[in-house]
Amino acid sequence: MTPHGHDMIRQRFSDAAARYAALADIQAAVAHHLAQKLDVRGAFVLDVGAGDGAVAGHLLQAGGRVVALDTAWGMVEAGRRRFSGAAWVQADACALPFGDKCFDVVASASAYQWVHSLPCAFSEARRVLRPGGLFSAVMFAGGTLAEFFQSLEGAACKLDKPLPPMRHLPGVEDVQAAMRAAGFKSPKIVAEQRRTSFSSVTALLVWLKGIGANSLARRFYWGRGLLATTEKEYRARFMHDDKLRASFELVWIEALA
Repeated sequence: MTPHGHDMIRQRFSDAAARYAALADIQAAVAHHLAQKLDVRGAFVLDVGAGDGAVAGHLLQAGGRVVALDTAWGMVEAGRRRFSGAAWVQADACALPFGDKCFDVVASASAYQWVHSLPCAFSEARRVLRPGGLFSAVMFAGGTLAEFFQSLEGAACKLDKPLPPMRHLPGVEDVQAAMRAAGFKSPKIVAEQRRTSFSSVTALLVWLKGIGANSLARRFYWGRGLLATTEKEYRARFMHDDKLRASFELVWIEALA
């Protein structure tokens, strides 16, 4: 991802901070699942990409001493209001503002898919972990919203309308390669798929914008024809019980420093 693209993502998540908790049901469920796996009693924990505090809140309740970090200032402000017991920091996952070997646990939910360099971000996580410290994360991967992208590409083909280069999320192989490059010991990486549904393509796009995840491309103009044809393609191929199916690929990562 280019620096400009990363700045755009940072701004969109900052703008979405006030409404994120009300809309991000899938992300909240994933955060809860991640936090429930961790025993952080008395541990010094870094929550990377903390958002508005979905993971940090659980970890505080479980007895962790939590530093919550996010690149979007709006998220930091929202999180601090919700969970003042954590120390909140605005910073980039690829340039953590901490010394070496100072955390017992680095946790992250639904954040690493947005970093501009996955190997760099994982290397930074490993750097700040104490020897034997735990890295536990979950991120959305390349199969996320596959139905939507297939429908969009099919619509563009039917209309003979070229699409701008799309930003795709990292795949499982990218995650594995980045963990190896970061030097983690025998990482455990497991892929999972979850599904939800939307009433229309417009509803899906509104939801993505509402949570700040609407970064398809730097410049993208739908137009009525493309939007209507995408809706038609989606309904023809991925409709179930009058709803449009939407898949989310998750990658769960666990490793010791």
